[in-house]
Amino acid sequence: MSPNPDQGLVLLVERASHGATDHSPTADALRSVGLVVRHHVDPARALGAMPEAGRVLVVVDAALVAGPNLVWLAVFAEIGTGPVLLLADEGDPHAVGRALRAGADDFLFRSDVIDHPERAKRLIAHALARYELRGAAEDGEQASPPDAFFAPQGRPAIRRDPLEGYITEAVQEFCTPLTVVREFAAILAEGLGGELTDKQAEYLGYIESASSDLLEMFDAFRDAIRLRCQALPYQPEERDVQDIFERALGRARARLDAKCLVVSRTVADGAGRIRADENHMEHVIVAMLRRAARVTPRGGTVRLWARPAPGGHVEVGVTDEGPQPTSSDVAILRDGSFADAIHKRSVTRVFGVDMELARSLARIGGGALRLGQAVGGGATMSLRVQSAPAAVRPAHRVQASRSTENSVRRYTHSPDAPSHT
Repeated sequence: MSPNPDQGLVLLVERASHGATDHSPTADALRSVGLVVRHHVDPARALGAMPEAGRVLVVVDAALVAGPNLVWLAVFAEIGTGPVLLLADEGDPHAVGRALRAGADDFLFRSDVIDHPERAKRLIAHALARYELRGAAEDGEQASPPDAFFAPQGRPAIRRDPLEGYITEAVQEFCTPLTVVREFAAILAEGLGGELTDKQAEYLGYIESASSDLLEMFDAFRDAIRLRCQALPYQPEERDVQDIFERALGRARARLDAKCLVVSRTVADGAGRIRADENHMEHVIVAMLRRAARVTPRGGTVRLWARPAPGGHVEVGVTDEGPQPTSSDVAILRDGSFADAIHKRSVTRVFGVDMELARSLARIGGGALRLGQAVGGGATMSLRVQSAPAAVRPAHRVQASRSTENSVRRYTHSPDAPSHT
């Protein structure tokens, strides 16, 4: 099907090639695959020439929206006539990142458009399809993308959201050198580079702990973006609570060991199995453990527990020995933010990016994180999830040694685990 100018117009806003001429190899490449293209070298003139009706896909040259001119990208995005794509040169990830944050729906590399116009046409089709589907979702309808942008062989598969892909790749780049820092700190701490003084060993411990925390934050940030882009899978299945506890404790171990905390683990009868997404649940528990480790005094006790709850649910929680939560902290976790007379506070600012993700994951599973005062002091954070019938293993306690000599962690198991509050 040949493109209809009223439905499939591509408005190309690109700097003039060779300075004095309006010739555009990019426009020529797009026209060669049947797209109707209008080329402008000035964003203001392009804005004034936009049709009053019909779908318009805007492709904006990154060179024309650099620096303070980035506002033009936001203007085109706010008009709402169609998706806005950035036309970038390869090797300029910063421009792509800024454009996506400013409202661009996707990006194209200039060399790819010129050398592979058919591929560029498919990318444009993907962008328009996402735009149409997003608009239909907002209106509560179901829509199919216009045929004008699609190749004769049929509808292509929808690509993942460009922001999710960009953030995922960026986080991987950030984590690589950070992992190197952490591993070499561990090597030095083990004495493989020579004998260390007590102060050097102490400082290396800080470096190793902080780098581990930063890696966790990067992972939480990446998953939060995937969640917003609807790219984080949710797969509820019947799971063993003890297994989830074991993995969560392994991930939070560095933070717990850093303060020589004792961890008691209790699973009551009837709370041994739950129906939930394993990865989501593990992250929620890790976030609760890390928060408890942050507020519990050195050498204190953190209690990880599960108990039956009304309505066929299991309540999973962590109790600390820190200060009792304030009413504003409870409101922030419940509502997502809390505004007082001075400023507005959010979950991320008060509890950290990992807790913001945990709160969102809990809501996806149909639950909500609760924060309350624990009997005798401290705080309890918990979540209710759907139970699954199964035989339950005996409750037991896992205790971390308070000794940090050689970073050895000992576990002791006992059937007389204390009940939670």
